[in-house]
Amino acid sequence: MLGLAALLAIARAASVPAWFADAQYYVQAGRLFHQGNVTFAGHLVGDRHVAIGYYQLFQSVFGSSADSVAIALAFTFAIAAGLVVGLCFQVGTGVWLPALTAAGLVLVLAVIPIWNSMLTDPLLLVLVLFVLNGVAWWPRVRSRWWMIAVLGAICGLGYGVRPETLVLLIAVMLAGAVAYWQGIRSWAREGATVLAAFAVGYAVQSAAWHVWIPAPKPPTYSAAFLFYLPMYYHAEPGDGPATAALARLEESAGLPLTSDFIGLFPVMAAGAKAHAVKETDRLIARAGLELLTAKAGRLLAMFGREGVQYLRRPGLTVERSTDPWDARWRFMRDRLRDLDQRREQTSAGFGNDAWWRTETLADRHVSMVVWLRSWLPSWSMLLRLPGVLLVCGLAATAVSIAFARQHCAPCLTACLFVIGAFIITNFSQGFDPRYSETWRYLSLVMIALTVLAWPQRALTNP
Repeated sequence: MLGLAALLAIARAASVPAWFADAQYYVQAGRLFHQGNVTFAGHLVGDRHVAIGYYQLFQSVFGSSADSVAIALAFTFAIAAGLVVGLCFQVGTGVWLPALTAAGLVLVLAVIPIWNSMLTDPLLLVLVLFVLNGVAWWPRVRSRWWMIAVLGAICGLGYGVRPETLVLLIAVMLAGAVAYWQGIRSWAREGATVLAAFAVGYAVQSAAWHVWIPAPKPPTYSAAFLFYLPMYYHAEPGDGPATAALARLEESAGLPLTSDFIGLFPVMAAGAKAHAVKETDRLIARAGLELLTAKAGRLLAMFGREGVQYLRRPGLTVERSTDPWDARWRFMRDRLRDLDQRREQTSAGFGNDAWWRTETLADRHVSMVVWLRSWLPSWSMLLRLPGVLLVCGLAATAVSIAFARQHCAPCLTACLFVIGAFIITNFSQGFDPRYSETWRYLSLVMIALTVLAWPQRALTNP
C-alpha cells in the first residue's frame, strides 16, 4: 500500500498546479514574509503562517517555481496517503480487508481536487489524519496521558494552518469520552491535559513566526472571517452602534463597495491604514453580535439555505483532461498574469500591500519534474465526491457507536470534526465547494472505518 502511495505521489509531482486568488496570495506572502516585508497580508493571513512557511520551504529548497509547488503538494499527498494506510491497519483486523480498504481510499485521495492548488486544505487534512491515527492508537498504550498530550500539541501546532484545529481538539475529547468513558474525574483530568498540551503547541507555532520571518508579527483579523458572509448579506447601520461605526469605516476606506450591506474587506483595509487592527476586529465582533440579535431569523434561513447546497451537490463527478503539458503551463502563466494585474490594481487600496509578479513562477522549472513529465502522459482526472456522502458518514458513525463502541473513536472524531467545521464554515463563508472536498473525503473515511470495525463488534461493551 505504501508503494502505491509513493507511485501516486511521484505522478502528482509532475502535475501543473492550479491557481486561485488565495493560493497566489499565499505564495506571494511566503516570499515577502521571508524577506521581512510584512504589510497588509500580515494582518490578513498572518495566523496561517505555518502553512505559508511550509510551502515557502519548498520554494527555498527547489527554487521559485510552480514546479516547487507541485513537489510540495506531492509530498503532502504522500504523507496523507501513508496516514490513511496506517489508520486502516490500526482499525481493521487481518490483512486483506485493511489492505483493500486502504488501497481504495488512497486511490480516491489521489484524484480529489485539494492536491491541485497551494491552499491550506491539504495540510488540514494531514493534521486530521495524524490525529485520527493517534486516536486509533489510544487504546493500545498503557498510559493514555502521553498520547492525549501529543494529540493536543498537534492541534495547537496546527492552529497556524487553520483555526479549525480547535474544533478537532474538541472532537477528540468528546469522542474519547464516548468510546473510553472512565468517569467524570478521569475525563476532566484528560481534558486539562489536552488543553495544556494545546496551549504549548499554540505557543510553539506562534514562536515559529520568528524562526523564518525577520519582522514582528502584526495584529491579525479573526472575527472578520467569522462574520464575513452574514455581514455581506444582512448587516445594516440600523442593527446597532457598532454596525453603524463599521458602515462609516467602510465608506472611509475609499475602496469600491462590494455589497449593499457591509463588506468587511474595505473595513479591514481602513483598520490597517489607521493602525487599529485589533480595535477594528473587536468592533466587527460587536457588530456581529448585534446582527445575531437583530436578525436571528434571517441568519438561520441563510444558514439552512447555504447548508442545503452542500448536500445537493451533484453526485459523483469525474473530470478528465488530455491537454499537453506545455498547454497547461501556458494556461497557468496566463492565470498568474491575470491575478498579478488584480493585485497591482488593489494594492494601493490596502495600504500599498506588497506584492511581486507571480507570473515569474512559470519562468523556471525543476529538472526532476521536467524529466517526470517527459515520461508520464499528460492525461489527468479529478474526482468530485457527492454531497450525500456527508449524510452517509453520519449514518456510518451512528452504526459504529451502536455496534462497536470500543472501536468507534476514530470514526466519531472525524464525524464531530466535520460537523463542527461544517457549522462554522457554512455560517461564515456559505457554500464553497473547496471547503467541502475535505469533509466529503473524511465522510468516506468514516464509512471505511465503520466497515473495518464491524468484525470487532463482539468486543464492544454492552
